Amino acid sequence: PIPCVPWQSQASGHDQDLAELGLSSIHRIKIQLELAKLRRGTRVLFSPWTPKGVTKWLKKMGFEKKKSAFKENAVDGDLLCCLSAKILTADLGFTPAQSEKLVGFLQKEGLSREICGAMVLKGYSNCLDVFFENPEIDLSAPGALIKLGISPEDAKLGLM
Repeated sequence: PIPCVPWQSQASGHDQDLAELGLSSIHRIKIQLELAKLRRGTRVLFSPWTPKGVTKWLKKMGFEKKKSAFKENAVDGDLLCCLSAKILTADLGFTPAQSEKLVGFLQKEGLSREICGAMVLKGYSNCLDVFFENPEIDLSAPGALIKLGISPEDAKLGLM
């Protein structure tokens, strides 16, 4: 496996710099997803939905009133897949119940990549490529994150 070390221990590009600039969690994740796309030479990581496709899905799932927040933040399919309940609440104005419901829909439809967003926010952006090089990895398995090189402390907390 690719050793995953937090950006803090590397020369540049770590998420703390983006946080210090005052960027919200959702924007820090979006930037790191775009960088992963550039590294991989692809336009899509998890979902080909454009922001318009995301708003259509939101309407279908009963979240039509939240569409404007997603449009304002240009949430595409890749970013949608990486959102956690915490980010939906803090950055997109969801109530805790709404955010849990949306995350539940993402999980039910097999779209959730919430762990990717958590990895970015903990400084492990360089580990996003693990999802593409080893799609069979079950990150919910005990010790899976540690085997990838993520610190036991972060793995124990589920990265959040």
